[in-house]
Amino acid sequence: MTHDGGEGSSRRQSRRGFLAAVGAAATSALAGCGGVFGGGGDDDPVTVAVDPSRDLGTPEWPVSRGDARNTNAFPRGAGVGSSLALDWATTLGGNAAAVPPVVRAGRVATSNGWHDAYGLRPDGTVAWTTEHPDGVTTVSPAFVGGVVALVADGDLVGFDPSDGTAVWSASLPGPDTFAWLTGADDTVVAATDLGVAALDAADGTRRWYHRTGMGTQGPPALADGVVYAASEDTYVYAFDAETGGVRWRAKTDARVGPLAVAEGRVYAAAEDGVLHAFDAADGRERWTAALAGPASTLAVTGGQVFVGVSAAARRDHLRAVDADDGSLGWHADAFSGWALAAGVDVLYASVEAREDGGLTTLGALDPATGRVRSRLSTAGPRVYNGPAVVEGALYGAGLGEGGVLAARVTSGD
Repeated sequence: MTHDGGEGSSRRQSRRGFLAAVGAAATSALAGCGGVFGGGGDDDPVTVAVDPSRDLGTPEWPVSRGDARNTNAFPRGAGVGSSLALDWATTLGGNAAAVPPVVRAGRVATSNGWHDAYGLRPDGTVAWTTEHPDGVTTVSPAFVGGVVALVADGDLVGFDPSDGTAVWSASLPGPDTFAWLTGADDTVVAATDLGVAALDAADGTRRWYHRTGMGTQGPPALADGVVYAASEDTYVYAFDAETGGVRWRAKTDARVGPLAVAEGRVYAAAEDGVLHAFDAADGRERWTAALAGPASTLAVTGGQVFVGVSAAARRDHLRAVDADDGSLGWHADAFSGWALAAGVDVLYASVEAREDGGLTTLGALDPATGRVRSRLSTAGPRVYNGPAVVEGALYGAGLGEGGVLAARVTSGD
């Protein structure tokens, strides 16, 4: 079933767009500059209330934003604490992009952002690899049903997670060659260059496709039988997950993305620096919050929305926003990039390696204050993207002497 939307002119998600989304390895590893350090600016509350009873974390990390709701959240106690140490790093080769890995049932799936997809074991050894001459053009793979899905050689492919064998292959709608992927149970959802599609995870059969005429700037979300997508046409869409029918759409004043669904609300950040909260059932706007710039990422847990903000005037920072009313909490200027995972007891994010700037690495932050508790050393392999937080470990991506790498970070205590 196809639902046609406005034609518009699409800002195509080409290879360049893909690299921008995950960060070109060579440049992002050198990101960071001097400036105000820490959390809580002069005009900001220093502390926010993080409610442990509103823990939205799930035990695995099967899709790029943690779960199909895009919360980027992990359960209390699932992290590694505040001290970070590199456990292993596996070189994937190339220097295109550090792709955030996904993790399910002890299996790790990722790519080197260029021609190769990988399945890794928990100890970092390579279980399988597949080569794709025309490239891997999805920001992260997605474990959905019995497959790990990714876009390779222009098609959406479902691979056997155990050995990398292709189970099925499906063409993307129209001219599309890129997709943001998510999914749950038996449904793969792909946000493509020009719309959103849903496919059967068992055999790749397309269930429906809605053409918006423009692309998306992040993966769609799937919750309670509804697919939510933020589009470059300035609308947030809610589609029936079975039929693709439009349940509602909500207008903003700019291109929209990223997006998350939690506790009956859809949180969507627009490029004009406005964070919107919509009612998930009918699309009514509940509140807006004015940020200092467009958002690169967001996470939701503990009654807070944590937003990575790209702001020319104030520089990049991480901002806490009350999930119920949109009031602004602390900001952490040490944030640099797009990596973010949130727990009610600790946040993990890409931060500057020193208080005065420097390389980008992963850091542990206090969710109540935004203060950096510790940083992963940048001596040797540098890990700065992801992280997938599963059972006392962080699975991330970065850059080493051999090029792009995948890594596991554990407690340094």
